[in-house]
Amino acid sequence: MSESKKVKAAVFYLGSFVQGLCLILLPGSSFVLKSPDFSGITDPQYGLVFLPMVLTAAACTLAFARLEAVFKRPRLFYAGYFANLLFLIFLGLVRLTPHRNMASFGLLLTANFFLGLGFGLFFTAMNLYIVDLFSARRDALLAGMHAFLGIGAAVSPLLAGHFIRQGNWPASVSVTLLALILVGLACRLTHAHRMGPLSGIVSRPPVPPGPFPAGARLFLVTVFFYGIVESTIGNWSVTYLNQDKGFSEGAALACLSVFWFSLTAGRLAAAFYAARFEPLPLYRISPFLIMGALAANLANREEARVLLIYAATGFGCSYFFPLSISLSTRFYDRWRDTLAGGCVAALMLGVGVGSSLAGFLRDRGWMNLDQTFMAALGCAAVVAVLAWILSTSSRPA
Repeated sequence: MSESKKVKAAVFYLGSFVQGLCLILLPGSSFVLKSPDFSGITDPQYGLVFLPMVLTAAACTLAFARLEAVFKRPRLFYAGYFANLLFLIFLGLVRLTPHRNMASFGLLLTANFFLGLGFGLFFTAMNLYIVDLFSARRDALLAGMHAFLGIGAAVSPLLAGHFIRQGNWPASVSVTLLALILVGLACRLTHAHRMGPLSGIVSRPPVPPGPFPAGARLFLVTVFFYGIVESTIGNWSVTYLNQDKGFSEGAALACLSVFWFSLTAGRLAAAFYAARFEPLPLYRISPFLIMGALAANLANREEARVLLIYAATGFGCSYFFPLSISLSTRFYDRWRDTLAGGCVAALMLGVGVGSSLAGFLRDRGWMNLDQTFMAALGCAAVVAVLAWILSTSSRPA
């Protein structure tokens, strides 16, 4: 690997870390945002604030290939970067609307709109840069980049929790904003914004006309159901553990961080494994680990055990999504640009269903969070079946 490629990969890994900070900053701050002394948003509002992010991210990733043809990838990369900046600015403005529920709700909707735009453009561009720069090692490098996303996601609730305890929640937004500015400076210093066309990219045939092959569509369906599972765990665990199970706020926030730290550690381990061995067995095993961890969480009533359960949950989730991207683009290489964005879009749609529907059903008394996590267990079972089919029947197209 050349020094130039190493530097570019380091920039993308740093950007992925900060994107992870942004993604979990809002769920990690849910105690503040839902407090009657702050904005007092309701369960349905809390579920709905994720919807603009999901829809915008899905739209951007699905349209990324067409947008790239018009605007070129470096411009989309920077558009996503600045959208993340706007997300942090609008999230910080929520502090100026205490006891004004609808004003706070509107700011959170706007903030998450820009977060979806940022994630859809910024992170999809980085995925494609990694695939193009390191085509022969995509499994390991993608897993590593997603691991840095997980590190940022793990640090985010700890960051928010630290400043919440100090009574200075906006400081967590400011620290994340500063980190994102440093990413922008790193991109400028390494000329990461001038990377298209890239040297060393293997030429590939244009995407053939017509619909995806059935196997490629099945990868997207699988990622959609996985997105429901991950969003239920990532966005509702704090409320579930604190309000439904009666665990302390500190334990609930710690579980969210442990989940993301374990997810990150699993991705790093998967990156080393995929660099040396065939990763298909990991893809088959992952959903079964998630199912076991979710079942243990549902049965558990002791706070002392919950951190271990969330560590197992994060490990089970760790490598499934990055492997979905790398395996789908390997099996269906001619469609890889569209598939890389399509997988992110499918994940975001699943996240939208898992986040928004849970709040809607809970508010109307149709389903409590215990039942929501049971439904997530059912979705993990669907993922297990589909992943087994894909890993045993898919062949390079």
